[in-house]
Amino acid sequence: MTTSDVTLAQLRVLLAIIDSGSFTLAAEQLGITQSGVSQAVAGLESALQSAILVRDRHGITPTALGDKILSHARIALAHVECIQQEAAVAVGLATGRLRLGSVPSAATRLLPPLLRSFRRRHPNIELVLLEGTDQEVREWVLSHVVDVGFAGMPLKGLRAQPIAMDEMLLVLPQAHQLASHTTVRLEQIAAEPFLMSKGGCEPLIRMLFKTAGVKPQITLEVREMMTLLSLVKEGLGVTIVPQLANFHKPLSLRGSNESCCRQLNPVLFLPVSLVWKAFPHRRLTLRPTFLLRGLEPCFVGCLPPIDGRTCLELHPGNRTHHAYLGLGLPDYLGLAQMPSS
Repeated sequence: MTTSDVTLAQLRVLLAIIDSGSFTLAAEQLGITQSGVSQAVAGLESALQSAILVRDRHGITPTALGDKILSHARIALAHVECIQQEAAVAVGLATGRLRLGSVPSAATRLLPPLLRSFRRRHPNIELVLLEGTDQEVREWVLSHVVDVGFAGMPLKGLRAQPIAMDEMLLVLPQAHQLASHTTVRLEQIAAEPFLMSKGGCEPLIRMLFKTAGVKPQITLEVREMMTLLSLVKEGLGVTIVPQLANFHKPLSLRGSNESCCRQLNPVLFLPVSLVWKAFPHRRLTLRPTFLLRGLEPCFVGCLPPIDGRTCLELHPGNRTHHAYLGLGLPDYLGLAQMPSS
């Protein structure tokens, strides 16, 4: 086998199959025939002298070798695309694709203005956004499915920089006896039916209860935020969610006629962080460095104050940027460090 035996086209086909889970969908995405996809896989397996995919009634899965080469394939294609992007920038035409992975709360409230600003500045760059739990975002970043991610929990193997603070709130029916309280202690809901969020906040919520020495009376576990909040409105229990995720209401503690939000006592803030893969001896791969350089100006004015808290601001002479509670964006984005609050 020689290096010329493996082509970029074959690697693109491999990733398209894995990401779509289908030869047919991969062909549609790449704009080639299904037989062309099959031929590319056969050529790659011939070059590697080993099978890389298994097709059975359960679908398509990579072999042990196939699984090992997936991340290498993503890196190789990402670097090729980065070369193309650098060349495009050199002649004044930014092109390419920005792949983001995000937890739903950030995707719902933080990213829309950021991506709108980015698209206005870089109309020729395609945006791809995947939503998932913190652990799904971690896997996507580690396996190079996405370039960078936005997450609300510390993720092993990833570097992180907080960009906003999200308060954890208690959500309960409007008619609940605790609705008249301004703040609520966890001990006060110890006997209440508790609806556990499975959308990524569960580890933090369980840690919160454990620290307080309270065992929640979990009656239901729910992944979808809209379903979780609807169950609260129907009086089936109480729950704890990030303020950004409670997208049925404005960012305040005032409730609707059906449910309301109350601060926890003590107050708990969850940092929403920009995350990327950590590499030994270098801070970022070439591609994330390039992409974050393009993202950096878009943070200006795109992160709204949370719960009435005014974000810190540097004056235009220092290039105006925002941060929450003294947490600044990383210096690799070219930002000055924020003063402490």
